[in-house]
Amino acid sequence: MTKKTPLYISGMDYFLPDMRISAAELISRDGERVRELQGQFKFVKGFQEFTGFGIDTVPVSTRDSGLTLAVTAAKKALKSASVAPEQLDLIIDYTTVPYRSGPLGPVVQGELNAMGAQCLGLNSGGCASLQLAFQIASNYFGSDSSVNNALLFAGDCVPGNSRVCFPLSILGDGGSSVVISRKTGDLKLIATSVITNGKLHKTVGLPGVLDEPIPVDIPEFESRLLPVHYKACFDVITASLRIAELDKQDICHVIYPNMSVMDRDGFSRAFRDLGEKLVPGPLRSVGHIFASDMIINLCELLRSGSPDSGDYILMVSSGAGFYWSASILQMV
Repeated sequence: MTKKTPLYISGMDYFLPDMRISAAELISRDGERVRELQGQFKFVKGFQEFTGFGIDTVPVSTRDSGLTLAVTAAKKALKSASVAPEQLDLIIDYTTVPYRSGPLGPVVQGELNAMGAQCLGLNSGGCASLQLAFQIASNYFGSDSSVNNALLFAGDCVPGNSRVCFPLSILGDGGSSVVISRKTGDLKLIATSVITNGKLHKTVGLPGVLDEPIPVDIPEFESRLLPVHYKACFDVITASLRIAELDKQDICHVIYPNMSVMDRDGFSRAFRDLGEKLVPGPLRSVGHIFASDMIINLCELLRSGSPDSGDYILMVSSGAGFYWSASILQMV
Protein backbone atom coordinates (compact mmCIF):
# COMPACT_ATOMS: atom_id res chain seq x y z
CA MET A 1 0.00 0.00 0.00
CA THR A 2 1.33 3.46 -0.78
CA LYS A 3 0.38 7.00 -0.03
CA LYS A 4 3.24 9.39 -0.40
CA THR A 5 3.50 12.86 -1.91
CA PRO A 6 1.07 12.68 -4.85
CA LEU A 7 2.62 12.12 -8.25
CA TYR A 8 1.16 13.07 -11.61
CA ILE A 9 0.44 11.25 -14.84
CA SER A 10 1.73 13.80 -17.32
CA GLY A 11 1.17 11.69 -20.43
CA MET A 12 0.00 8.30 -21.64
CA ASP A 13 -1.06 6.51 -24.79
CA TYR A 14 -1.33 3.11 -26.42
CA PHE A 15 -0.67 1.52 -29.79
CA LEU A 16 -2.50 -1.36 -31.48
CA PRO A 17 -1.52 -3.03 -34.76
CA ASP A 18 -3.96 -2.56 -37.65
CA MET A 19 -4.32 -6.25 -38.48
CA ARG A 20 -7.29 -8.04 -36.85
CA ILE A 21 -8.16 -11.71 -36.50
CA SER A 22 -11.62 -13.10 -35.81
CA ALA A 23 -12.27 -14.42 -32.32
CA ALA A 24 -14.66 -17.01 -33.75
CA GLU A 25 -11.88 -18.28 -36.02
CA LEU A 26 -9.50 -18.59 -33.08
CA ILE A 27 -12.03 -20.43 -30.91
CA SER A 28 -12.94 -22.75 -33.79
CA ARG A 29 -9.29 -23.52 -34.41
CA ASP A 30 -8.82 -24.35 -30.71
CA GLY A 31 -12.25 -25.93 -30.27
CA GLU A 32 -11.20 -29.39 -29.14
CA ARG A 33 -9.05 -28.05 -26.29
CA VAL A 34 -11.75 -25.54 -25.23
CA ARG A 35 -14.39 -28.29 -25.11
CA GLU A 36 -12.07 -30.46 -23.05
CA LEU A 37 -11.55 -27.62 -20.54
CA GLN A 38 -15.30 -26.90 -20.48
CA GLY A 39 -15.96 -30.49 -19.49
CA GLN A 40 -13.76 -30.10 -16.41
CA PHE A 41 -16.09 -27.52 -14.81
CA LYS A 42 -18.35 -29.07 -12.21
CA PHE A 43 -20.38 -26.15 -10.86
CA VAL A 44 -20.11 -22.93 -12.91
CA LYS A 45 -22.84 -23.14 -15.51
CA GLY A 46 -21.58 -20.07 -17.39
CA PHE A 47 -18.41 -21.92 -18.37
CA GLN A 48 -20.16 -25.25 -18.92
CA GLU A 49 -22.42 -23.52 -21.47
CA PHE A 50 -19.73 -21.25 -22.88
CA THR A 51 -20.59 -19.57 -26.19
CA GLY A 52 -17.98 -16.81 -26.32
CA PHE A 53 -16.26 -13.99 -24.46
CA GLY A 54 -18.14 -11.10 -26.07
CA ILE A 55 -15.13 -10.48 -28.33
CA ASP A 56 -15.38 -10.17 -32.13
CA THR A 57 -11.77 -9.47 -33.12
CA VAL A 58 -8.33 -8.95 -31.57
CA PRO A 59 -5.37 -6.94 -32.93
CA VAL A 60 -2.45 -9.03 -34.15
CA SER A 61 1.11 -7.89 -34.82
CA THR A 62 2.86 -9.23 -37.92
CA ARG A 63 6.18 -8.93 -36.10
CA ASP A 64 7.64 -11.54 -33.78
CA SER A 65 7.94 -9.45 -30.61
CA GLY A 66 6.46 -6.57 -28.66
CA LEU A 67 9.41 -4.24 -29.27
CA THR A 68 7.76 -2.12 -31.97
CA LEU A 69 4.51 -2.01 -29.97
CA ALA A 70 6.35 -0.85 -26.84
CA VAL A 71 8.55 1.75 -28.53
CA THR A 72 5.64 3.24 -30.51
CA ALA A 73 3.46 3.52 -27.39
CA ALA A 74 6.34 5.01 -25.37
CA LYS A 75 7.05 7.66 -27.99
CA LYS A 76 3.36 8.61 -28.08
CA ALA A 77 3.24 8.88 -24.28
CA LEU A 78 6.41 10.99 -24.14
CA LYS A 79 5.02 13.31 -26.80
CA SER A 80 1.75 13.75 -24.90
CA ALA A 81 3.73 14.55 -21.74
CA SER A 82 6.13 16.93 -23.53
CA VAL A 83 8.99 14.99 -21.93
CA ALA A 84 12.14 14.18 -23.92
CA PRO A 85 13.82 10.77 -23.51
CA GLU A 86 16.91 12.41 -22.02
CA GLN A 87 14.69 13.85 -19.24
CA LEU A 88 13.76 10.37 -18.00
CA ASP A 89 15.21 9.21 -14.68
CA LEU A 90 13.45 5.84 -14.43
CA ILE A 91 12.03 3.27 -16.89
CA ILE A 92 9.81 0.39 -15.73
CA ASP A 93 8.75 -2.40 -18.09
CA TYR A 94 5.37 -3.96 -17.12
CA THR A 95 5.18 -6.27 -20.15
CA THR A 96 3.70 -9.74 -19.54
CA VAL A 97 4.78 -11.76 -22.60
CA PRO A 98 8.56 -12.46 -22.54
CA TYR A 99 10.67 -10.73 -25.17
CA ARG A 100 12.34 -13.32 -27.42
CA SER A 101 15.94 -12.32 -26.69
CA GLY A 102 15.89 -11.28 -23.04
CA PRO A 103 14.67 -8.29 -21.01
CA LEU A 104 12.71 -5.80 -23.12
CA GLY A 105 13.39 -2.75 -20.93
CA PRO A 106 17.03 -2.11 -21.91
CA VAL A 107 16.16 -2.59 -25.59
CA VAL A 108 13.42 0.06 -25.39
CA GLN A 109 15.77 2.32 -23.42
CA GLY A 110 18.30 2.04 -26.23
CA GLU A 111 15.70 2.62 -28.95
CA LEU A 112 14.56 5.80 -27.17
CA ASN A 113 18.14 6.87 -26.38
CA ALA A 114 17.07 7.43 -22.77
CA MET A 115 20.48 6.55 -21.40
CA GLY A 116 20.19 8.72 -18.28
CA ALA A 117 17.42 6.55 -16.84
CA GLN A 118 17.62 3.55 -14.54
CA CYS A 119 15.81 0.63 -16.16
CA LEU A 120 13.75 -2.00 -14.32
CA GLY A 121 11.63 -4.92 -15.49
CA LEU A 122 8.71 -6.69 -13.81
CA ASN A 123 8.49 -10.42 -14.48
CA SER A 124 5.37 -10.95 -12.37
CA GLY A 125 1.96 -9.41 -11.89
CA GLY A 126 0.48 -10.21 -15.30
CA CYS A 127 -2.55 -8.01 -15.94
CA ALA A 128 -2.09 -6.31 -12.54
CA SER A 129 1.43 -5.16 -13.41
CA LEU A 130 0.55 -1.54 -14.22
CA GLN A 131 -0.44 -0.78 -10.63
CA LEU A 132 2.55 -2.76 -9.38
CA ALA A 133 4.69 -0.45 -11.56
CA PHE A 134 2.83 2.55 -10.07
CA GLN A 135 3.77 1.34 -6.60
CA ILE A 136 7.45 0.81 -7.46
CA ALA A 137 7.66 4.21 -9.19
CA SER A 138 6.04 5.88 -6.18
CA ASN A 139 8.66 4.34 -3.92
CA TYR A 140 11.47 5.54 -6.18
CA PHE A 141 10.12 9.10 -6.26
CA GLY A 142 9.68 9.03 -2.50
CA SER A 143 13.22 7.84 -1.77
CA ASP A 144 15.17 9.92 -4.30
CA SER A 145 14.41 13.62 -4.80
CA SER A 146 16.43 13.67 -8.03
CA VAL A 147 13.86 11.44 -9.78
CA ASN A 148 11.49 13.73 -11.70
CA ASN A 149 10.18 11.70 -14.66
CA ALA A 150 9.48 8.00 -15.09
CA LEU A 151 8.39 6.07 -18.17
CA LEU A 152 6.29 2.94 -17.65
CA PHE A 153 5.62 0.76 -20.70
CA ALA A 154 4.40 -2.60 -21.97
CA GLY A 155 4.66 -4.30 -25.35
CA ASP A 156 2.86 -7.63 -25.55
CA CYS A 157 2.89 -9.85 -28.62
CA VAL A 158 1.22 -13.22 -28.03
CA PRO A 159 2.33 -16.50 -29.66
CA GLY A 160 -0.46 -17.67 -31.96
CA ASN A 161 -1.47 -20.79 -30.03
CA SER A 162 -1.65 -18.83 -26.77
CA ARG A 163 -4.42 -16.45 -27.88
CA VAL A 164 -7.42 -18.43 -26.63
CA CYS A 165 -7.02 -18.39 -22.87
CA PHE A 166 -10.11 -20.32 -21.81
CA PRO A 167 -11.92 -19.64 -19.48
CA LEU A 168 -10.59 -16.08 -19.23
CA SER A 169 -10.38 -14.28 -22.56
CA ILE A 170 -8.91 -14.00 -26.05
CA LEU A 171 -5.56 -12.22 -26.12
CA GLY A 172 -4.57 -9.47 -28.52
CA ASP A 173 -1.30 -7.65 -29.20
CA GLY A 174 -0.58 -4.08 -28.19
CA GLY A 175 1.58 -1.60 -26.36
CA SER A 176 0.87 1.05 -23.75
CA SER A 177 2.88 3.61 -21.85
CA VAL A 178 2.58 6.15 -19.03
CA VAL A 179 4.79 9.07 -18.03
CA ILE A 180 4.81 9.85 -14.31
CA SER A 181 6.15 13.21 -13.20
CA ARG A 182 6.80 14.79 -9.85
CA LYS A 183 5.36 18.25 -10.47
CA THR A 184 2.62 18.40 -13.10
CA GLY A 185 0.06 16.39 -15.07
CA ASP A 186 -3.62 16.02 -15.86
CA LEU A 187 -4.10 13.16 -13.40
CA LYS A 188 -2.91 12.88 -9.82
CA LEU A 189 -1.91 9.41 -8.59
CA ILE A 190 -2.99 9.39 -4.94
CA ALA A 191 -3.20 5.76 -3.79
CA THR A 192 -2.20 2.23 -4.82
CA SER A 193 -2.72 -1.15 -3.19
CA VAL A 194 -1.39 -4.54 -4.36
CA ILE A 195 -1.86 -7.98 -2.78
CA THR A 196 -0.63 -11.42 -3.83
CA ASN A 197 -1.64 -15.01 -3.16
CA GLY A 198 1.23 -17.27 -4.17
CA LYS A 199 -0.73 -20.41 -3.37
CA LEU A 200 -2.71 -19.77 -6.56
CA HIS A 201 0.33 -19.46 -8.80
CA LYS A 202 -0.42 -22.65 -10.74
CA THR A 203 -4.07 -21.76 -11.44
CA VAL A 204 -3.41 -19.73 -14.60
CA GLY A 205 -0.08 -19.52 -16.37
CA LEU A 206 1.37 -16.78 -18.55
CA PRO A 207 2.31 -16.85 -22.23
CA GLY A 208 5.85 -17.97 -22.84
CA VAL A 209 8.26 -17.63 -25.70
CA LEU A 210 7.10 -21.00 -27.05
CA ASP A 211 3.98 -21.10 -29.22
CA GLU A 212 1.77 -23.24 -26.99
CA PRO A 213 -1.52 -22.85 -25.07
CA ILE A 214 -1.48 -21.06 -21.70
CA PRO A 215 -1.81 -23.67 -18.93
CA VAL A 216 -4.99 -23.41 -16.84
CA ASP A 217 -5.81 -25.74 -13.95
CA ILE A 218 -9.63 -25.83 -14.17
CA PRO A 219 -10.28 -27.59 -10.82
CA GLU A 220 -8.03 -25.06 -9.06
CA PHE A 221 -9.59 -22.19 -11.01
CA GLU A 222 -13.14 -23.25 -10.09
CA SER A 223 -12.62 -24.31 -6.48
CA ARG A 224 -9.92 -21.92 -5.26
CA LEU A 225 -9.62 -18.83 -7.49
CA LEU A 226 -13.24 -17.99 -8.33
CA PRO A 227 -14.40 -18.07 -4.68
CA VAL A 228 -11.78 -15.49 -3.60
CA HIS A 229 -11.49 -13.29 -6.72
CA TYR A 230 -14.05 -10.60 -5.92
CA LYS A 231 -13.16 -10.69 -2.22
CA ALA A 232 -9.56 -9.88 -3.19
CA CYS A 233 -10.83 -7.09 -5.46
CA PHE A 234 -12.80 -5.80 -2.47
CA ASP A 235 -9.66 -5.87 -0.30
CA VAL A 236 -7.49 -3.79 -2.68
CA ILE A 237 -10.35 -1.37 -3.37
CA THR A 238 -10.95 -0.91 0.36
CA ALA A 239 -7.24 -0.45 1.05
CA SER A 240 -6.88 2.17 -1.70
CA LEU A 241 -9.94 4.07 -0.48
CA ARG A 242 -8.57 4.03 3.05
CA ILE A 243 -5.16 5.32 1.90
CA ALA A 244 -6.86 8.09 -0.12
CA GLU A 245 -9.28 8.86 2.75
CA LEU A 246 -12.27 8.41 0.43
CA ASP A 247 -15.52 6.43 0.37
CA LYS A 248 -16.90 4.36 -2.51
CA GLN A 249 -19.47 7.04 -3.26
CA ASP A 250 -16.60 9.48 -3.99
CA ILE A 251 -15.54 7.39 -7.00
CA CYS A 252 -16.84 8.77 -10.30
CA HIS A 253 -15.40 6.29 -12.84
CA VAL A 254 -14.11 2.71 -12.61
CA ILE A 255 -11.49 1.27 -14.97
CA TYR A 256 -11.57 -2.54 -15.22
CA PRO A 257 -9.86 -4.98 -17.65
CA ASN A 258 -11.33 -6.03 -21.00
CA MET A 259 -11.39 -9.70 -20.05
CA SER A 260 -14.87 -10.91 -21.03
CA VAL A 261 -18.53 -9.94 -20.81
CA MET A 262 -18.98 -12.55 -18.08
CA ASP A 263 -16.16 -11.09 -15.97
CA ARG A 264 -17.34 -7.49 -16.33
CA ASP A 265 -20.91 -8.51 -15.49
CA GLY A 266 -19.57 -10.42 -12.47
CA PHE A 267 -17.77 -7.32 -11.21
CA SER A 268 -20.90 -5.22 -11.67
CA ARG A 269 -22.96 -7.71 -9.64
CA ALA A 270 -20.32 -7.98 -6.89
CA PHE A 271 -19.90 -4.20 -6.61
CA ARG A 272 -23.24 -2.73 -7.64
CA ASP A 273 -22.45 0.79 -6.45
CA LEU A 274 -19.18 0.74 -8.44
CA GLY A 275 -20.45 -1.41 -11.31
CA GLU A 276 -22.76 1.35 -12.51
CA LYS A 277 -19.66 3.57 -12.86
CA LEU A 278 -17.75 1.00 -14.93
CA VAL A 279 -16.14 2.61 -17.98
CA PRO A 280 -17.07 0.78 -21.22
CA GLY A 281 -13.96 -0.63 -22.83
CA PRO A 282 -13.35 -1.75 -26.43
CA LEU A 283 -13.70 -5.41 -25.40
CA ARG A 284 -15.57 -6.45 -28.54
CA SER A 285 -13.01 -5.07 -31.01
CA VAL A 286 -9.76 -5.43 -29.03
CA GLY A 287 -10.09 -8.32 -26.60
CA HIS A 288 -7.71 -8.54 -23.67
CA ILE A 289 -4.20 -7.03 -23.85
CA PHE A 290 -2.89 -7.75 -20.36
CA ALA A 291 -2.09 -4.66 -18.24
CA SER A 292 -2.47 -2.40 -21.29
CA ASP A 293 -6.25 -2.79 -20.88
CA MET A 294 -6.08 -0.27 -18.07
CA ILE A 295 -4.36 2.40 -20.17
CA ILE A 296 -6.55 1.72 -23.21
CA ASN A 297 -9.72 2.19 -21.15
CA LEU A 298 -8.35 5.19 -19.27
CA CYS A 299 -7.30 6.91 -22.51
CA GLU A 300 -10.72 6.27 -24.03
CA LEU A 301 -12.41 7.68 -20.91
CA LEU A 302 -10.37 10.89 -21.09
CA ARG A 303 -10.95 11.24 -24.84
CA SER A 304 -14.69 10.96 -24.27
CA GLY A 305 -14.58 14.20 -22.31
CA SER A 306 -16.58 12.60 -19.51
CA PRO A 307 -14.33 13.23 -16.47
CA ASP A 308 -14.50 16.65 -14.80
CA SER A 309 -11.84 18.36 -12.75
CA GLY A 310 -11.75 16.82 -9.29
CA ASP A 311 -13.28 13.49 -10.37
CA TYR A 312 -11.85 10.37 -8.73
CA ILE A 313 -11.05 7.37 -10.96
CA LEU A 314 -10.65 3.87 -9.53
CA MET A 315 -8.53 1.32 -11.43
CA VAL A 316 -8.97 -2.34 -10.43
CA SER A 317 -7.20 -5.34 -11.95
CA SER A 318 -5.92 -8.85 -11.29
CA GLY A 319 -3.21 -10.97 -12.83
CA ALA A 320 -1.71 -14.43 -12.86
CA GLY A 321 0.58 -15.09 -9.96
CA PHE A 322 -1.89 -14.37 -8.37
CA TYR A 323 -2.08 -10.56 -8.01
CA TRP A 324 -4.85 -8.06 -7.34
CA SER A 325 -4.30 -4.33 -7.55
CA ALA A 326 -6.15 -1.03 -7.31
CA SER A 327 -5.17 2.60 -7.80
CA ILE A 328 -7.03 5.88 -7.33
CA LEU A 329 -6.41 8.83 -9.61
CA GLN A 330 -7.88 12.31 -9.50
CA MET A 331 -8.49 14.64 -12.44
CA VAL A 332 -6.60 17.88 -11.89
